[in-house]
Amino acid sequence: EQFRRTGKKEKRTVNTRDILFIVSGAFNGLADIIRRRISDHGIGFQTEGKRKDDETDCLKKVTAEDLIHYGFESEFIGRLPVMTVFDSLTVDDLYQILKSPNGVVINSKKQDFKAYGIDIRFEDEALYRIAKQAHTHNTGARGLVSEVEKVLMKFEKKLPSTSCKRLIVTREIAENPERELTLLLEKGETEDQKERYLNALKQEKEKLQTSIAENIKSLPELYRELLTEPRITIAVDRAVETGAELTAVLEELCGLVVDIEHFEQSFCEDSGITIAFDESALNLLLKKALQAKTPVDELCTTMFKGYKHGLNLIREKNGNYKFVLFREAIEDPEGYLDKLIRESYGN
Repeated sequence: EQFRRTGKKEKRTVNTRDILFIVSGAFNGLADIIRRRISDHGIGFQTEGKRKDDETDCLKKVTAEDLIHYGFESEFIGRLPVMTVFDSLTVDDLYQILKSPNGVVINSKKQDFKAYGIDIRFEDEALYRIAKQAHTHNTGARGLVSEVEKVLMKFEKKLPSTSCKRLIVTREIAENPERELTLLLEKGETEDQKERYLNALKQEKEKLQTSIAENIKSLPELYRELLTEPRITIAVDRAVETGAELTAVLEELCGLVVDIEHFEQSFCEDSGITIAFDESALNLLLKKALQAKTPVDELCTTMFKGYKHGLNLIREKNGNYKFVLFREAIEDPEGYLDKLIRESYGN
């Protein structure tokens, strides 16, 4: 990058003392080198049996000598003191990858369809069928991407030009996508598909709730304090609605809570009046903040632009400078402020 900008090369030194290097790959042909090394030159059936050894088991016997023979420099291998071999992914492993709330394969596909205004959901049987088919490719998790594309590619091309706004990926679609696409284009969404879509949506929310409950202890302490049950529900709804990763939504939600607290503090510093949102008001404000494309301080400043003057009128009337804002203040900010002023002057 330096050479591209300036046309000059600058020699730099990097201290690798605190850097962990991980070298990974398929290393095709390495198993053959290991077999030749460990072979006892048996004859007949013994040799045939050794040739049929499982490749993973064979790779677990790898040594630095094998890697050098494979083509690595000896000094390079000396700097990689730990070697490990991954076991091949099973169908269940691939299935769990697809089911993961933070799984990139399914979430990215949801976002692809969301860009066309189509909400897509997956039944568990469809995911298992996709995992089973991907396993036959023997390419690990990479096979999941190609298999999902194979099932949904034509749907993604055809449905945006129709009135279809949602799609439930069923076992039937996973098994025969062309036939099911033709039926969908001819007949539209059936009552059975509608029911299965709603059921899949419900199950997805329940799984996300369960995932948070199981992993809540692993979250940072600040998150555990801020994530009340209603806010977890808000995060789950947001993740399902947008197709975003659950962890990203939780981080965003907790960040918004902190931003709202900062707004309360800045409001007090500017006006001398203390405001605090009650739990129901705060949660509704969080929903609005998640949907808005503006920062929290801008959103709150717009919603409560007349509150400094209005609450100051109340303070002058009865001396009250502390106010708790309830849900009504979020639903109708101006109406709620007018109500407070009228009640103050009426009293």
